[in-house]
Amino acid sequence: MEQEQKKTFGQFLLSQRNGAGLTQRQLADKLFVDESTISKWEKDARRPDIEFVSKLSEIFGISESELIQASVDKSRIREKKESRRYRAIVNAYMLTFICIFGTALLVTFIVNLAVGRTLDWFFIVLAAIIVATTHLILPKFIKSRKLLLMPVFSLGSLWQLLIVINIFVGSPWWFFIPFMSTLLLYSLIFVPIIVHKYPLPEFIKKFRGLLLVGLYAVLTLLLLVLIDIYATVFGESSFGWSFAIGFVIILFWALLLTGTVFLFVHTKLNIRWKFAIAVFAWIVMINVFYGLLHLFGIESGHALFWNACFTEWTGEHAVHANVMLIINILMMAISLIFATLAVVDMMKRRRIKE
Repeated sequence: MEQEQKKTFGQFLLSQRNGAGLTQRQLADKLFVDESTISKWEKDARRPDIEFVSKLSEIFGISESELIQASVDKSRIREKKESRRYRAIVNAYMLTFICIFGTALLVTFIVNLAVGRTLDWFFIVLAAIIVATTHLILPKFIKSRKLLLMPVFSLGSLWQLLIVINIFVGSPWWFFIPFMSTLLLYSLIFVPIIVHKYPLPEFIKKFRGLLLVGLYAVLTLLLLVLIDIYATVFGESSFGWSFAIGFVIILFWALLLTGTVFLFVHTKLNIRWKFAIAVFAWIVMINVFYGLLHLFGIESGHALFWNACFTEWTGEHAVHANVMLIINILMMAISLIFATLAVVDMMKRRRIKE
């Protein structure tokens, strides 16, 4: 700790008094003592009682520890100066944005009234400035649980902007698609972080991986349903494709992800066995998935791996089938390698026990 050269208490008190620009009489008046008392302290004839330590520290702008030890912690003073400089920069930054936002609102308010004789697109600017204020200024005023509260305020600010735009455009169904899209996006980004950081009930903590997969599946399905409804209302497609196709696809991948999470988190298998099973399951299920798409005529533009022929590389179907076969071979080889390592590890442990 960087401190000034050690002095006696009296010398230190004298230097601090002179630095504060006080006479002995002025300091005595502040402490409600005689001038002779200050003189005795500075001559090291006496030490101040403990009740004066706090008041002297406040007058000189130093800590009680520094006063008692008769030395100034220069590093602490430097940190205080840097802290004051940082606060000044932040306050200037906040004031700048407030002035910019206020000016923008005033100008758009005047222009909108002058040009249109009414207020309409001004409210879009107002909503956009609320979004900017939420992200640039509001974080300074949130002192605790910032990670939990900021996503909520951020998402709310975006939703109010979408509502204003929706009212301005005059399309009541349009709002719900970006509403659900932003909710899904924020859930993907922030929910895992919040779940990991904040204390949760034991059940949720134990199965949080599975619950997250379920949450994302439900939100994605709701998004597809809203898109389906929107497309039906405007005559772009017939209602029901989200259930006929989207639901099946989401359910398929949700079950696969759930199984993977359960395998790695809730089973006691060797980690090599987990990787071997996971890789094998994924490549098998991907092939089943593509097979079902072909079977129901949903995706027939690409050939499957069993149509591969390495002597034929012309045409999209041939290339896709050959590439799929190579991927299958590589994934199966990786799975086999992990399984082999797991077996070797098991044999070593048995020999050690014997």
